[in-house]
Amino acid sequence: MLFRCSLCTDQDRKVCGGVTSYPVDTVTYTWSATCGSFPYGNTGREVTWIAPPTPGPCVVTVTVDDVDARAPAGCGADNDPAKQASLQMNVIRLEQARVYFSYPGTAYPYILTSQFKTRAVVRATSPSGTKDYCAMLFDQSLQWWMTGNEGPRDDPDDQAPPMSSEFTGEVMSYWPSNWPPLTIKWEMRDQTATAQSCAGGNRKYSYATWTYLVNGWGEDNRTYNTPGIHRLRATATMHPGTTWVQTKPSLDKEVALRICPKRDITTAGTLMREKYVEWISTYELEPYEWGGEGFGGYDSPDTCVGGGDGYEGYGIDCSGLVSCGTHRAGYNWGTAWRQTTTGLASDTYSEAVSYDEFDEGDILNKAGHHVVSCSWRSAGPDTNVIKIIHASGDANKVLQEDSTITEWTGDGYSRRRLKAH
Repeated sequence: MLFRCSLCTDQDRKVCGGVTSYPVDTVTYTWSATCGSFPYGNTGREVTWIAPPTPGPCVVTVTVDDVDARAPAGCGADNDPAKQASLQMNVIRLEQARVYFSYPGTAYPYILTSQFKTRAVVRATSPSGTKDYCAMLFDQSLQWWMTGNEGPRDDPDDQAPPMSSEFTGEVMSYWPSNWPPLTIKWEMRDQTATAQSCAGGNRKYSYATWTYLVNGWGEDNRTYNTPGIHRLRATATMHPGTTWVQTKPSLDKEVALRICPKRDITTAGTLMREKYVEWISTYELEPYEWGGEGFGGYDSPDTCVGGGDGYEGYGIDCSGLVSCGTHRAGYNWGTAWRQTTTGLASDTYSEAVSYDEFDEGDILNKAGHHVVSCSWRSAGPDTNVIKIIHASGDANKVLQEDSTITEWTGDGYSRRRLKAH
């Protein structure tokens, strides 16, 4: 923080005894503070002061004095008494920023083009304690979701994809008007994976980031026109050079809020298969990770990772996508919810269907190789035309694309219908 003494004068410099002009005494400025430090020295008309890391009251004082005593005889004191001016402040420490969002309803996943409400919440510590602050009101009739401590990674056995909070607005304080204003920048983040160019099936995972709201505490009308994973991050800045973002427990854990709109599927043969397709559509755009089985989110832009058999938090693979979809759609596979392409081919978890029976929500599976899900089938004239959603190792992500049934069955894939238990 920059301090400047702007109204300091030499009291002896005045008209006296017919003298209208004479040398001015040398005025000195000495600064002191009950906390913090002066990194470039504490003397001079202008100084820089650095606040301490601990919040609390603080007093900054400047002492002004003249030292040369050049006043003519009879024209006042030779050396004016020192003068002091003080400023009492409260030091505030920003602890973290979080992003909340709400949707007009309680169902998850959410439908494309629905309007979301977003809010940035800043946790700050002042002499009165630690509180959460926002400068926009929350609708207390809505359910608000927030970033979890682990960011967006959400294992499939947790039923609510974003971490649910019981926030009602009553625990939120309005950002005080006498505090320094915050600049809050909002960014959209898209996670990507490189091609499998590393040994052992590993890839590098990183984020493409761009600003979509330069400054603001939130919005009431944010919409998404593409399904799948969208991540938001808010960065709060009180003064240049220091920023606060969502808590990041370790370097490889992404912390931006995840919002996952779904495709609106209404033509599947049963409600359960419809829910299944909706759920797997929420994973679109997620990077491919061998063994992956969740929403991912971790990043490792400089190191090859994600090639192990287990989920490492970076992305999802083909059978993991099917397993997450059945788990969240209520197929009730219990602790055995995570199946490989071999398990999905068994009669325990799926059954064969004919060409005519094959429909949205069914899979085309080749044990030990790959599995894709049908998200749409043409009613005619060419009923062979379908759309599929799958975690593609070639495309390095989950995507929906056009295809045909025979393109897969001609390569040894079986038409299967997933079983609910």
